[in-house]
Amino acid sequence: MDALQLCMGKFPDFENTMKYLNMRLFSTLNLACVLGAMTILSGSSALAANAALPKLKALAPKPNYVIGRCVNMAGKPLAGIKIFIKGITMAGGQNTETFTKTKANGAFSIRVPDGSYTVYASHEVDAYDESYRFRLEALDGESDMQDSKDGVVEDFVWKIQGLRPDEKAKATSEREWNYSYYGARIYPETRRSLGQYTNLEDETSLSKTYPEDSKLEITLKPEGPLIDGSTGKTITGLLRMGDIGMWTFGVRNIPVGVYNASVKVITPDGQKIAVRCKVDAEGKNIDDVPWAPSARIVFPAETGEFGQSAKLYLAKP
Repeated sequence: MDALQLCMGKFPDFENTMKYLNMRLFSTLNLACVLGAMTILSGSSALAANAALPKLKALAPKPNYVIGRCVNMAGKPLAGIKIFIKGITMAGGQNTETFTKTKANGAFSIRVPDGSYTVYASHEVDAYDESYRFRLEALDGESDMQDSKDGVVEDFVWKIQGLRPDEKAKATSEREWNYSYYGARIYPETRRSLGQYTNLEDETSLSKTYPEDSKLEITLKPEGPLIDGSTGKTITGLLRMGDIGMWTFGVRNIPVGVYNASVKVITPDGQKIAVRCKVDAEGKNIDDVPWAPSARIVFPAETGEFGQSAKLYLAKP
């Protein structure tokens, strides 16, 4: 079973078609364990290894052709994937750009002039009343310029979680924390009082009610399949209350899907206290959205450079 990588972080913001899109240890939490269909992760050392990528039989290159295949993590072909080819021609050094799409078997093939080319793949998915766009990962981990004289071969895989190529699990900046993983992110907002929202903490807000060594236990239960059709797992993330305000205060690498979120505060003496939550609703001011024991999270399709994210507002019982 693949453990999901969950950690801490603060402000939101995924890729567009052609752009990819120290955490500090808190307390003594550095244990990751997987129990049945539930993944429990706490602390920045709880980042699990990436799932194994599918293995495809090597294709024989064709001179002056760009060829390849697109698959999901189960190795099943993906039809209709947009393939973008950018490069420079040998004759005159002209910049050139073209695109094609994969067929029903997930394969693509397009003739190109002599030159050097880079290949990208983008998957557009309509789901949850949203239109999502995902950049696929090259199976060899690279999308370098290749000479078309001997033929260009590039296979791609659609990942909805896991580290991006050349990224590090242990982030040393806010940008790395937001960008390193494919999955979506959730940012808890605990500085909300029982009345109107304020950017300033007050004595009635959740973060002022419980000691800094208290933890937030955020449980995410998937509603139906994930966006790639795979079966989701219940996810539980633990955050230290005293880390509010840090850019690592949040949960990341969540496979895109619809989740039911519930939250408890675990006090230093072991008490578990369920708190109320809510999320932004289209067309409504957040103060007009009622508090509830749980909140339904549908990640917006595009929320900026770093991908899908959602803010989860929390309040005392």
